[in-house]
Amino acid sequence: MLPSQELIAAARRGDAVAAEALFASLYGPLDRYLSGRLPREVRALWETGDFVQEVFVRAWAEMASFDRDSPAAFWGFLRTIARNLAIDVCRVELRRRQDLQTEADYPSPADPNGGDIVESLARQELYERALAALDEKVRAALLLRLELDASYEDVALELGVSSPEAARKALRRALDEVARRMESNSGIKS
Repeated sequence: MLPSQELIAAARRGDAVAAEALFASLYGPLDRYLSGRLPREVRALWETGDFVQEVFVRAWAEMASFDRDSPAAFWGFLRTIARNLAIDVCRVELRRRQDLQTEADYPSPADPNGGDIVESLARQELYERALAALDEKVRAALLLRLELDASYEDVALELGVSSPEAARKALRRALDEVARRMESNSGIKS
């Protein structure tokens, strides 16, 4: 279930109870989002729940600068914080691996250069660039459906289309466009 505009507005005004309810309603989707974006090596070192909590702490600190009450806009706000946090943690892990490799006289059995982390970040970057190329409203609706499991009725409202079926078709076209852009930007044909 999507958080209401009223709940977002109350949290923006500094209502801690509303913020707690808002964050609780988005814990599961944010946990899934981060689980899918954090490389396996990083997930082995950190609990995804710790990342989720850190995203909420950062979001609460920045609530005054968030100026919209739309559930799609708020999800985008959280995604941005989560994505930046994931990139920061991956960078720290890469530096740690490089430091370990420099200190050791022999190679580590794991990829010392963090190839899996770099590859994961590169795939994420392709996805984010493909999403960014979409119309803002379509991108928001797509993220509502894919990441917040919003109903096609909610997506239709976000898109301003007449029916859930029209929303489903619009999202199918958007997904096809994202896949096409990712493929063309990666240089790999699927």
